[in-house]
Amino acid sequence: MDAGGEANIKMIFETKDKELGIYAGEINILSDGEIKKIPVVLEIHSKEVLFGSIVNILQQGNEVLPEQKINAEIKIFDLSNIGMSNVNVVYFIKDFEGNTLLFETEDLIIDGRLDYSKSFDIVKSKNENYVLGVIVRYEESVGTSSRYFKMSENQEVLSSEKSSLWLILIFAFFFFLFLILFAYSFFSRDRLLNELKNQYKSELRRQRELINRVEKKEYPKLESRKEKRVYKKEIRKIKKKRLKVLGDIQKKRVKEYKRIKKNRDIHQLANKIKKWKEQGYDTDIFDKRLTLPSASEIRDKIKKWKNSGYDTSILEKRFKR
Repeated sequence: MDAGGEANIKMIFETKDKELGIYAGEINILSDGEIKKIPVVLEIHSKEVLFGSIVNILQQGNEVLPEQKINAEIKIFDLSNIGMSNVNVVYFIKDFEGNTLLFETEDLIIDGRLDYSKSFDIVKSKNENYVLGVIVRYEESVGTSSRYFKMSENQEVLSSEKSSLWLILIFAFFFFLFLILFAYSFFSRDRLLNELKNQYKSELRRQRELINRVEKKEYPKLESRKEKRVYKKEIRKIKKKRLKVLGDIQKKRVKEYKRIKKNRDIHQLANKIKKWKEQGYDTDIFDKRLTLPSASEIRDKIKKWKNSGYDTSILEKRFKR
């Protein structure tokens, strides 16, 4: 073949007598007195793989500096939906001259899928090419995954990683600063809105307690069933109208709150909430038009209707108006 030419080379790897696992080696190509080494990783897994895995090295460009930990991201999958199972996982690091530089094993419980990170220490050998392998065993199933990496003396890698780290830290600082300011603004407004809601709930609770107190005081004073029935209807009607008045006031305040909120003026919002709290809810209308009935008032009303010739059997209908 002429220099600079191309050719297809067919290579056959005989694995018949090999144990299941991961093998690392090199193909040496001799040309013009120079030897070119090509790293090759061969994975041999079982015919049926029940639990598969994926391994990724987190270092930039899969290049690791001497005495630097290898950080890996590992994912294990239940490929056959077996369910919660205990699997044995083997981790190793080899160079391409057959040397095993690290070997670890552990048992893990897998329920569908497991994602995790793991760090490894490695002592550099004379070879610059390495493979990180992961073998997952479950009964007769053997699943394999691997990742090639290099041990580099190039300080540019370290410098690049440091620069990337600084950029990440600077970005993270401003990002979290933005989050803090946003959260402060958001939760301040949210806190003020909750305070407005709490004022409304407090007044609702006060009105209900007042109505219940009056009812417990006046109801036992009634004698006939008609009086009691009319009183119940009257008290429900007054209660409904009182709560509607409070609801209308609250709607107006919420509308005003939203208008101020659009201007993003937290100080103005806080002052408005404080003013509303001091004002309370204008309940003068309750004393003028929505007073709670007493037993004597109900009795006098029924007596007056009787004297006017009304059929008191239809009193309930009249109270619905």
